[in-house]
Amino acid sequence: MVNRTVDVIIVASNSEEVIGPCLETLQSAAGDCVLRVTVVDNASAADISPYIAGTGVPVTVLRRPKNLGYAAGNNAAIRAILDSSNPEPSAILILNPDVRLSPRSIERLLRFLNETPSCGAISPTTPQRGHATRSLWGWPIAQPRGDGSLARTDRLPGFCMLVRPEVFRRVGLFDETYFLYWEEVDFCLRARKAGFDLLIARFVPVTHGAEKETRPKTHRTYYMWRNQFPFAMKNFGRIEGMVFLARRLLVANLLEILRSLVRGEFRHIGCGFAGLAAGFRQESGPSPSRFAAVDLGPLSRLRERRPV
Repeated sequence: MVNRTVDVIIVASNSEEVIGPCLETLQSAAGDCVLRVTVVDNASAADISPYIAGTGVPVTVLRRPKNLGYAAGNNAAIRAILDSSNPEPSAILILNPDVRLSPRSIERLLRFLNETPSCGAISPTTPQRGHATRSLWGWPIAQPRGDGSLARTDRLPGFCMLVRPEVFRRVGLFDETYFLYWEEVDFCLRARKAGFDLLIARFVPVTHGAEKETRPKTHRTYYMWRNQFPFAMKNFGRIEGMVFLARRLLVANLLEILRSLVRGEFRHIGCGFAGLAAGFRQESGPSPSRFAAVDLGPLSRLRERRPV
């Protein structure tokens, strides 16, 4: 009998505006899969329980008293799943709270995973941007397989990633020193080095980015620019890592600066340079920088009043 149990992990931090609609898409996305859902509440300012209960989806909530980052939140749930006496799931779905799944998308991803023994993890695509068909170095890498519904890649988007439990056992969990961003790329490189394929399901669409409408991107800019330094040094070594960083600075970061100038987003440029400076200083974990803070609006006042 085929194991169709999938453990779903959603790390939420002040995500009450988006987590309800995300959970509501799970039932239709499951198809014939059996889902076990864990929401990791990463020290949200407000109680997210009412927003979860309103969906009617059975959820286990794992509350953490301190936000130690996206990787740490996922790792806490992954450890609980791998150490549990319950039957091990066929796969673990890492899911962001601002993702909206399409009907039968989890079922289809699991089917592709089971049909491809070499595959360690698989992700869907998004109508907004699809998925990069170039490697981290800019070279074409996506290779159609079979009927073209699958493509190989060197990294998967962390917002929706279906992973075999075996991969976590062999290569370890997410690196918590990143705190936020690049941890999924680091994990993917380790998985590929261990011999696992990473696949994109071209015709399994989801939507991602609901939070972008309500939250500023300054903290994202800071951590994305900062964490490229430890990522490069850890995965490529000093010389190759410097070449990778030079390409990032002269292509990706420069283009982001130009786009921000056109849009008048000067604060984002400041956040980026602050992140670069922190990367040079080898800063890791949660940053004390004001540029790394998430502006919660009204929720920030709730946090200030919450007892420590």
